[in-house]
Order: sequence, then C-alpha cells, then structure tokens
Amino acid sequence: MRLGALAVVALALVAAGCAGDDERALREGQTLATRGSITPRVQLFGDEVVARVEVIVDRAELEPARVRVAPAFEPYEIQGQPKREERELGGFSSVRYEFRLRCLSYGCLKLVGGGPSQHLPGGIPNPNQSGGFGERASLRLKPARVLYEKPDGGRQVLSQVSWPEMQSVSRVNFADTDVIGFGFPFEASVTPLVEASYRAPPPLLGGAFVAGGLALLGLSGLLVARLRRREEPVAVEEEIALSPLEQAILRVEAARDGPEAERREALEALAVELDPTALADRARLLAWSPAAPAPEAMDDLVEAVRETDVPG
Repeated sequence: MRLGALAVVALALVAAGCAGDDERALREGQTLATRGSITPRVQLFGDEVVARVEVIVDRAELEPARVRVAPAFEPYEIQGQPKREERELGGFSSVRYEFRLRCLSYGCLKLVGGGPSQHLPGGIPNPNQSGGFGERASLRLKPARVLYEKPDGGRQVLSQVSWPEMQSVSRVNFADTDVIGFGFPFEASVTPLVEASYRAPPPLLGGAFVAGGLALLGLSGLLVARLRRREEPVAVEEEIALSPLEQAILRVEAARDGPEAERREALEALAVELDPTALADRARLLAWSPAAPAPEAMDDLVEAVRETDVPG
C-alpha cells in the first residue's frame, strides 16, 4: 500500500481516539507516515495561508526529535518562525509542523498575454503591448522533504509530502476598464480617501508654531547676552605639588582595601622613598610578608611615617 494511504489511515485513527496500547498507528513494517494540508485552498492575493505537515513516527525505529521538514514554498514566503508540536501515541509519536505563508509577487497571479502591459511615461498604457493579469491562478507547491538527522551528523530523506493544488484570486475587478492597465494591479479599490478633518486650521497652527519658535530664539539670544555681560574671570587655584614621599603615602592609603598585588606594590614604593631609614625596612617587610598585607598594619605604618620627620 502506498505511503499516502498509510498516512490517511494513521491520522484517522488518531482523530478518532483509537490509537491505544493494543493498536498500532502504523501498519506492520512501516516506520512512518506523512500528510500535508494547506488552508485555505482558495485565497485572495496577499492573504495568509497555513501549510501543515504531520509525521507519524515509530519510536522503536526512529527518534522523533531528529525528524525535520524541509519545505520549498516559492513563490510564497514563510512568515515568522515555523511551529513544531510533538505528542506521543502509544509506541508512536506525532510530529506536526505548521508554516504561515504569504505571497506578494507576480508569481501568484495569472499572466495573460505575456504579463502586464508596458507603460509609456506618465503611466499611459503602451498601445503596442497587450497583456496583464488574469483573475485566478492555479498553483502547486514543490513537495516538502521529510529528513532524519543521523547521530553521525548526516541526513537521510525519509519521505516527500505533496501539496494539494491552490487557487490564488486577484483582488482587482478586471471588468473595470478605468483600473486595468493604469498601474494598479494590486489595489482592491481606487475609491478616494475621506478628506481629513482638523480641530484647528493647519495654517493657523503653523503660524503659531513659527511665532513661538521665533520668540524662543529671541529669548535665548537675550539670555546669552546677559551671561556674557556678567561673565567674570575665574580664579584658577594653583595645585600644590606633592613630594614623592607624600605621593607614596597616598598610594598606600588608596590601596589598603584593594587587591593584594596593589597593596604590595604601594608598600614597596613607600619603602623606596623611606630608604635608608628603619621605616623603609618595616614597609618592605610588610610588603613581602608571606600573608597578604593587612589594612590595619598598613594604617599603622602610614601613621608612623607621618609622625616621624622623614626627609622628602
């Protein structure tokens, strides 16, 4: 029996709730069955179409998580991300894919006489060309492949899903000679839009905005002029240069709560400035002690340096 017939039988059992533990969703010897559907089969040009693929898998032979569907929907384009659902049916699994499609190209319209007429400058139809679009086009999409991703990284084609024929109907009334051939092949109507209404006349609002902008510009100029008159020289305080020893002390104070490496480097820099005093040996001993220099010990060293009259 053909694979398509197996798919119909399997899906009928699922819909009727008959796929129990004692009954098989597939015939003996079959590992999977497929079915494809398109809704609606007849649609207006540009409307959304839903394509579905359902695969019944024997889990004893195949892993449902490795089943993939590779469609080819040209001239339709997929809208958003495909939806995938999986559910168990006894010893089998149903893997369902749903694709939302839309076509906005000439490929979904029936070409008549070689296609739309060529136009002269200004949108006037060329009298030497004839052709356009028909009201209804019959379309059949390419079959979708059902793939299986092998554990070794390869892929195997398990089956192909054929799609039913579709009808794409134009939105144009081809009996209206005022529209056909004048550059409106995708318009449903050429009825003029309702004239816009306003709570206040646009010229009055425009004048008010211009006057307000000029007023703000004048006010900003006045403020700038006043600020320039009040501008006074700013006294710049001279920075007092710190001695190398004072800079080293400040560095130790800043590093007391920092990483261990920064504390050791700061203490060594202080020891260099304290050489050759006893405090230099104390700073160097603390800097390269086996344990990390303690913040309290660093504070004590800084206090001792400040209390001692060390040159520099």
